[in-house]
Amino acid sequence: MLSTSTHDNETRGDVRSRISALSEMASAWTDAVTRWSAANAHYRTGDMPDRKAEYLLYQTLVGAWPISVERAVEYMRKAAREGKERNLLGRAKRSVRGSS
Repeated sequence: MLSTSTHDNETRGDVRSRISALSEMASAWTDAVTRWSAANAHYRTGDMPDRKAEYLLYQTLVGAWPISVERAVEYMRKAAREGKERNLLGRAKRSVRGSS
């Protein structure tokens, strides 16, 4: 580890490496995501979570495992805020011009 690195930087690099490794096992990863998505379908409300958020959650769980529920939830909240694609009610955001 570099002397200027923090523990968080090391962890993020480790998570990125694990997620990157999924491309080496694309068929198995696709099968797993399909199974998980089907198993979690009854938790969806309308179009929430959207498919991108759901996929990000699966990547995060695999990349950061073991991860606490609290940490995973906080990460997903932060990702949603930073993505700014949906508001808290799950409605797609509208452009300023399109909201009148």
